[in-house]
Amino acid sequence: MSDLLGPLPPAEFRSDGCTGAPDAVPGQSGGVVCIRDACRMHDYAYHIGGTETDRRVADARLMANMLILGADAAFAMTYYRAVRVFGPFSVKRGWQYKPHTGSISRIWYMLLAIARG
Repeated sequence: MSDLLGPLPPAEFRSDGCTGAPDAVPGQSGGVVCIRDACRMHDYAYHIGGTETDRRVADARLMANMLILGADAAFAMTYYRAVRVFGPFSVKRGWQYKPHTGSISRIWYMLLAIARG
């Protein structure tokens, strides 16, 4: 995680990873890459943040970290846009964690399927 952007979560920080979305996504050169570390850092940034600016920065870092980890650029952009839309529904920033609902999970998978074509 040291190559990724943003604050590193402490060992005791609990995260569900990519909240209702897959941890393995299409890679830049085919195959799949795991973006769980990027999602964990994103969760932590939401947890310690609290403003809309904090959220914007966290979301932008998530996309940058996905690219650092080797995710396909078009897929990372689609993921970023979904996080901008649906992030508030699973917010962890500075408040008690609220788990995603099944309907949010289904919407994530629909958006990801559309992105894949």
